[in-house]
Amino acid sequence: MIKNYDEIIYNINFNHQINISKKDLYLKNGWLFIDLKDSTIEVFKYPVTDYFAPYTHLWNIKKKPFKDFINNEVDFSGEYPKEKNPPKIKYSPTTIAGGVGGVIK
Repeated sequence: MIKNYDEIIYNINFNHQINISKKDLYLKNGWLFIDLKDSTIEVFKYPVTDYFAPYTHLWNIKKKPFKDFINNEVDFSGEYPKEKNPPKIKYSPTTIAGGVGGVIK
């Protein structure tokens, strides 16, 4: 089990080819949230396992500040953290010349 933030940062940067720092980590309620800076937040049970496999992902498409998003948009009442009001994806079938298509909204 890995508790050392420097080791966690090194592994995340290596695995994702990005450059995060300690300010991109947030520990809350036994969960470590890592802001990958592309609206993706990886969620690990803390301490992190040697495999560095995230428990789940959250998508901050609302573009809120990282810690504000975790503190106000994440529900901790279940088995793992989930977004309180995730956006709904709608598929609208349409007819186009030559066949049927659709649009994701």
